[in-house]
Amino acid sequence: EETLEKTPEEHSKSNFVKFLAPLGDFFINDAFSAAHRSQCSLVGFTPVMPSAAGRLMEAEIKNLSKLFYAEKPSIAILGGAKFSSSIKIINAFLNRGFEKILLAGLSGQAFLKALGFNLGVINEAKLKKEASSSFYEEAKKLLKVYSNKILIPEDFAIEKNGERIEISKNDLPIEYPIYDIGSETINKFKNALIDAKTIFLSGPAGAFEKPKFRKGTEELLNAIVDSKAFTVVGGGHTIAALQKLNLLNKVSHASVGGGALEAFIAEESMPAIKALKASAEKFHGKVRSL
Repeated sequence: EETLEKTPEEHSKSNFVKFLAPLGDFFINDAFSAAHRSQCSLVGFTPVMPSAAGRLMEAEIKNLSKLFYAEKPSIAILGGAKFSSSIKIINAFLNRGFEKILLAGLSGQAFLKALGFNLGVINEAKLKKEASSSFYEEAKKLLKVYSNKILIPEDFAIEKNGERIEISKNDLPIEYPIYDIGSETINKFKNALIDAKTIFLSGPAGAFEKPKFRKGTEELLNAIVDSKAFTVVGGGHTIAALQKLNLLNKVSHASVGGGALEAFIAEESMPAIKALKASAEKFHGKVRSL
């Protein structure tokens, strides 16, 4: 029953709900990271008992919603090793009037490839695992229309004989793995953040777990926490990097969501949140702040 995705009403008839619902007075959902799913434990109780969001869920919704009405200038930074969903996230931020989208990590490399750059066999192989040819077509269209808003890397840091070597994008293709953005890109991105009032970041700028390739991530994170902007960060690796640098308590909000964070930003279906809203209407007045 738990592995199936059904409507709240369908799930409410399950043995799971029938057995547990009589044992409690309220259902509290605090699992924001699963809010984009509709399994029984997430939505099945909402039709049959008063339900509410837990404190974590409440904080996520409250802080992420601020991105929809972000104070300007607003900047989004996308990094990390996963980029197949970056097109929809970029579109979501552009539609919300974000002034700049900064692309690091594999997103930056992928968008550079969309412009016709060959990154070399090793680096191209990493990109093939994530995206199809249609991704690059969409990326190229975005870069053509929003060339003044989407910033991509100018240089990179590669690993050669165990050392960090920085190269220009014009030095591509390269036979060594790219592990970070270079100093020119770091400075360009930091300059874009200077006057920002809202900053969103998801994913490290490079291979933060490698000490010699920590520079991009570290400098961007320091620039973010030193700013006076409302700051939202997301992704497990991003939070791990902030913890490593003792900076986690200096951002406005750190989201625990992965797929849920992406779905929320892209304004896709969030069944668990929708179910809580429906329950609030059905049991109006039955749930007080605890």
